[in-house]
Amino acid sequence: MKKLVINGAFLAEPVTGVQRFARETLACLDRRLSDVPVEIAVPGDLPESAIPKYTNIPAVRLGKTGKSIRWWEQIELGKYLKEKQTFGIHLCNTFPLSWPKGLIMIHDIVYKTREPLLSPGPDKKEIIFRRLLYKKAFEEADEIATDSGFSRREILNCYNPKNPRITITGCGWQHFLAIEPDETVFARNPRIIPGNYFLYCGSLSKYKNVPWVVHNAQLHPELWYVISGGDFGESVLGQDLPNVIRTGRVSDGQMKALMQHCRAFLFPTKYEGFGIPPMEALSCGARIIVSDIPVMREVYGQTALYVDPDSPNYDLEDMLKTSTAPAENVLMHFSWDKTAAALSRPIHRLSDKLRTWS
Repeated sequence: MKKLVINGAFLAEPVTGVQRFARETLACLDRRLSDVPVEIAVPGDLPESAIPKYTNIPAVRLGKTGKSIRWWEQIELGKYLKEKQTFGIHLCNTFPLSWPKGLIMIHDIVYKTREPLLSPGPDKKEIIFRRLLYKKAFEEADEIATDSGFSRREILNCYNPKNPRITITGCGWQHFLAIEPDETVFARNPRIIPGNYFLYCGSLSKYKNVPWVVHNAQLHPELWYVISGGDFGESVLGQDLPNVIRTGRVSDGQMKALMQHCRAFLFPTKYEGFGIPPMEALSCGARIIVSDIPVMREVYGQTALYVDPDSPNYDLEDMLKTSTAPAENVLMHFSWDKTAAALSRPIHRLSDKLRTWS
């Protein structure tokens, strides 16, 4: 019997947003696929401990990682899907260009619509590769899914998908429930006083917009700011400010502790397909201040306070005097189980189609 094949490349990658999506969604999808012939393909040299134990999704090992996980995905997985003449399920934006049949999750099309916001970041070859992936996905994939209504509109404005029925999945936050807050972060950073700082966590990508936080800190030397993430360096942050504390990378537990004790969580992003971190902060009881862009309004509604991502001229303490809707308005609406339920529908359609595929 033919089986649908889940692309397990994400299990060999560091856990960022899309890998988190795949891990949490598959854990919830597992029980919904008892009637679906499916397996997850993983690199043959992946440690056994890195492969989750699913009830209805057996793992099959293919070749070795070789030069990179991308090489494995393009060569080993592509060859396997073609030999089996089956559909793939790809949850992290990428898939074998030689075999785009099946379900492809495109979280956003930032490489198409916001190339200037990627700097510093990928070189021109990466941008060309990503755009080729978009083109192949929308021309040939049987099913397309994305995180939000905003992303769906962007896709339809830029492309003419083979199947214009694009599944909107949403995302979840429940993974944060299993994380124990690690308050040693305060002992390691004694200048951080619980309840007395605004918190930012993000990457070096230009669209994440850490300079907004720095410029706001310059305007308000009486306030304290904590910036967590990678080593942003002088090129991004400029000279050190006395009211900005840089923690570098922190563990999930330390981040949860920082979220629990911040004045508010700052998310001045210029572009997102969804944006999970503010939801994690809401689950910790934090207020959130996010950029006034369509996807943030779609996801967070009245639970957030909004700022112009191109203008840091805000008094954050004054903003906090404005009441917002209860966090439960968002937290009750989104979950990984709901994401799994949304994805199970196109997966079942593929399963039905596979039975008739000669």
